[in-house]
Amino acid sequence: MRTVFGSLPFYDSLAKQDVARTNAIIPVHCPRTQLPPFQWNAEADDMGDVTKIELFNNNYNASETATIGNDWSLDVGFDTFDAVGYNINTATNAAGIAYCISENLSSVIPGTKVRVKLTLVRNSGVGTEPVIFIAGGSLPGSLPTTYPLVVGANDIEVSSEYEGTVYLYIYRNGATDFTVSDVTITTIDNSYDITSFFPTLPTATVWSTNTYGIYNGDTLNYLLPLGLYYVKITTDNGYKLYSDWVMIQNIYENLITAWTNADYEALITSGTQIISAINTAANGGCISDTFQVIKGETITVIFYYTATSGTIPNLYLINNGWTLSDSSVITEGLNIITLTAGWTGTASIVFSNNASNVNFSTSKVWVQRTYSPHFIQLAFKNTNSLGDIFYDGTFEQKVWLDAILNTPTHETVTLGEEKDGEFIAEKLISKYIYSIVAYVSRGLYKCLSRLPLHDTITITDEVGDTYSPAVGNVTVEQPEWIGFETCKLPIKFNDGENSNFVWTK
Repeated sequence: MRTVFGSLPFYDSLAKQDVARTNAIIPVHCPRTQLPPFQWNAEADDMGDVTKIELFNNNYNASETATIGNDWSLDVGFDTFDAVGYNINTATNAAGIAYCISENLSSVIPGTKVRVKLTLVRNSGVGTEPVIFIAGGSLPGSLPTTYPLVVGANDIEVSSEYEGTVYLYIYRNGATDFTVSDVTITTIDNSYDITSFFPTLPTATVWSTNTYGIYNGDTLNYLLPLGLYYVKITTDNGYKLYSDWVMIQNIYENLITAWTNADYEALITSGTQIISAINTAANGGCISDTFQVIKGETITVIFYYTATSGTIPNLYLINNGWTLSDSSVITEGLNIITLTAGWTGTASIVFSNNASNVNFSTSKVWVQRTYSPHFIQLAFKNTNSLGDIFYDGTFEQKVWLDAILNTPTHETVTLGEEKDGEFIAEKLISKYIYSIVAYVSRGLYKCLSRLPLHDTITITDEVGDTYSPAVGNVTVEQPEWIGFETCKLPIKFNDGENSNFVWTK
């Protein structure tokens, strides 16, 4: 396996991370909605498919919290069920769905890991063993990822695909007869299983004689947890890859904080998450708190929609009084919806359905502008592959620099001819040079040093202005190394005709 120094480099050993060699953490920055695009070169290694992706916090030490709850708070469908605490003395079922749920695990986010240890005995050879999973307070119509129990000792790491208040389920659809003992249910601190976050797991692509693993920076199903993490990838052939450190933060501000019920018969929310919205007839809706927009700007709304029953509402961006709006159709699963303001002033986001029944929930709803007031985004790609970076027409690198446009400079070129000892100017060209100065790690420097070679570059500054400098109009100057691992990197660019001023005699 070979490391590709793109937006986020991966290594085949933790010992190869810069922090392991220099004892300094200069992270790669990224928003909560996506990881930086990345790729690795498997070379001759037969890695197989990606099976698991995890985040590990800088405070991770494999410790666990206290046992969650004390007993099974609910059992449904069993012919007989008897439990003392979490030990199940009898659980029988002849046919159909039967399950029990633990006491609640509150305020988790998707990816939270729960460790379940128990001993299972299957009696009389009836049926098969049950499975376990994590879900909300009511059995979902479509089950999340399930984890099979086996006869004897079980030590299983279960990942939540839900947020808020969740429960551990022991579930069986069909005949079963079992007991469990020696049960402990604990959460694992400072690590998250984010496999379910990816709409599509990193895929293998063959280029020349090498196989690349590629993540294109797609928007994730759920929001990443805030903090400093590295990413661990596991494949089905037993390979493990580790990224450099990533600082996940609110690069883009969430413009809303809460929901107010307008017409739904029942609405339960937690912050921007809609836990349950129910309506059986007539119009229904809920509205966010307000934020400011300017005419013509686009607002992006990101959330995961889960339909329990009924119709699906529409999403609206509205002004005060709802005399102006822009709307979009919602779909089940991940939604990335762009709405455009046709006015300057106050705005809100609305879920609304007309004269129909509805029953749904969402992940946290994230509403953001296209720019960050504290970060500059660089997005760049190339028509052809560059060195060991594989470009196939879809892969685009993205880097968020903790910086704003720096003090600009200019260059002036004078063209003309000399006659009788006197220079006569015929053309003057003044170039306005933009400047970015940011502190970056050694790994990110290796990526950005190749920025001028790309034929498609888009720079978004801290006020939302975008620049598309052509090849030859971007320079990455020699960095000032602050230490062995950290440098102060100047990037300069000229935006072509948009920042060239020409006088002709």
